[in-house]
Amino acid sequence: MTTNTSENLTIEPRVLIICENASFRFGGESSIPLHYFKNLRNQNIETWLIVNERVRDELAEILGNEFERVSFVSDTWLHKILNYIGLQLPETIRVFLFRQLMILWSQYILRSKAQKLILQHNINVIHQPIPVSPKYLFLNYNFEIPMVIGPLNGGMNYPPAFAKRNNLFSRFFLKLGRQVSDLFHQFISGKLVAEKILVANQRTYDALPSKITGKVEFLCENGIDTNVWNVAPIINLPKKIIRVIYVGRLVQWKGVDLLIEACKIALTQVDFELEIIGEGKYRNNLELLASNLQISEKVKFVGWLSQSECAQRMSQSDIFVLPSLFECGGAVILEAMAMKLPVIATKWGGPLDYLDDDCGILIEPNSPDTFVNQLAQSIIKLSKSPELRQIIGEKGHQKVINEFDWQKKAKRMIEIYQSTILQSQRS
Repeated sequence: MTTNTSENLTIEPRVLIICENASFRFGGESSIPLHYFKNLRNQNIETWLIVNERVRDELAEILGNEFERVSFVSDTWLHKILNYIGLQLPETIRVFLFRQLMILWSQYILRSKAQKLILQHNINVIHQPIPVSPKYLFLNYNFEIPMVIGPLNGGMNYPPAFAKRNNLFSRFFLKLGRQVSDLFHQFISGKLVAEKILVANQRTYDALPSKITGKVEFLCENGIDTNVWNVAPIINLPKKIIRVIYVGRLVQWKGVDLLIEACKIALTQVDFELEIIGEGKYRNNLELLASNLQISEKVKFVGWLSQSECAQRMSQSDIFVLPSLFECGGAVILEAMAMKLPVIATKWGGPLDYLDDDCGILIEPNSPDTFVNQLAQSIIKLSKSPELRQIIGEKGHQKVINEFDWQKKAKRMIEIYQSTILQSQRS
């Protein structure tokens, strides 16, 4: 791969991706490094990957001959101790403190392995795509080759009307952690000295630590694999019953309880079924809520499904809903759009990076009651109009293909590598 510059330089990116997890099974941000690795290799970019041993079996299964380009580091006794202690504590502390410590320790122990790969393969750029939080600390590896970090996505808060969903202690700890993060970045300076920082949106840019010396560019962190998410539902034929679908973790901040309450209202005017795909500690509460509202026969809890199974379920559905109140990203929205499903989502956080009034319905989180009512009215509106579902679904599909295809994102990342290498050579 080459690029033309004023100096007629030919730049061949030779990339080392460093991360803790690279996995489709884990989902979420763990899938991002794996998408980059696969798509860079599909475009014949020399790429290597260092990742934790825990994903070895999955990568061996899906990467074929490319598996030889993957190196692994194992959990140590310190990882196990930190993980055990973190599991005994509130989620906010576990995620923002103990996960941070585990990630830093992982970065430290992979340093020597990365150094060997850099020398062995003449690697000229490092890419560390996760964790995506702008507040997480990154080690300064001092490898004397440029580093690209991101795309990052974070700086989230609950909508003011839903702030109490996060308990007082968690709110205090989160605020404190964000306030002191700048200080810690002065000592653990990977982000401050990286040549390129990628951010998904202005919110994330505003949350970056101060005194960053590298260039900051905007690039959405999520994308869509059109080889998986390519089964378009047939929504213009009459059906006996409408199928509404939710895919995601069953935790409080996802707002699935609000969706179930909205379904109770909407079912008084239209007939449909809600299919909930995912697992989480909040599942029992949600099943009880559906039972108390006397709509259990209309709310189906499916549990966890693989990507291909989720794609198949989406292809048989009519409407996708993500009522999340604390969603930095929301790759599942892109997956639904790729399947030509009309999307209803919260007008807050990640969904604003993907949806507009042409390709989705965004619900303002002004208050719990109005939010539930607007969710219900949106479900009613789409349920009654197959033509509207088709129009919104087609526009969403086209936007995904134009802006979020992983192959196109990989091409953009190659340009970023090239410009970063060139800038490093000039400095």
